[in-house]
Amino acid sequence: MTEPSLRTQLFRRKPVAALVAESEQDSGLARRMGLVPLMCLGIGSTIGTGIFFVLSTAVPEAGPAVVVSFVLAAVTAALTALCYAELASSIPASGSSYSYAYATLGEVVAYGVGWCLVLEYGVSSSAARSAGASTSTSCCRTPSACRFRRPCPRRRAPAAG
Repeated sequence: MTEPSLRTQLFRRKPVAALVAESEQDSGLARRMGLVPLMCLGIGSTIGTGIFFVLSTAVPEAGPAVVVSFVLAAVTAALTALCYAELASSIPASGSSYSYAYATLGEVVAYGVGWCLVLEYGVSSSAARSAGASTSTSCCRTPSACRFRRPCPRRRAPAAG
């Protein structure tokens, strides 16, 4: 019996029935989140701190045109949501772009999609942390920029209290 070619091995696809069967197996983890918490988690991860970071750097450069770019981004996000809804209706297994790529394009493409997701989450979390660090640094340097009037403990000498 001959082995399949390298191309066949790299681009093998998982059947939708196998994906559905795997998702129906008991994984030991109970699903506790409902619709509203999942929506809040999705909106929070999409908007997050990054929107404030983008606004603080984009508004001085672009001015009111930032509104147009946010409208375009909203339309793009809505169209992406419609694409995911279409995929979720055809492949009801998990809802991740990795499983969609695995079922339709093959294992090698799904591997690349998975690493792109890891990169995306890493970049977005580092941007959010950068914005948070920038905000806390500006609060320590100029307390009037913050809503509270509390000096940063690092700016005073130990004897000054």
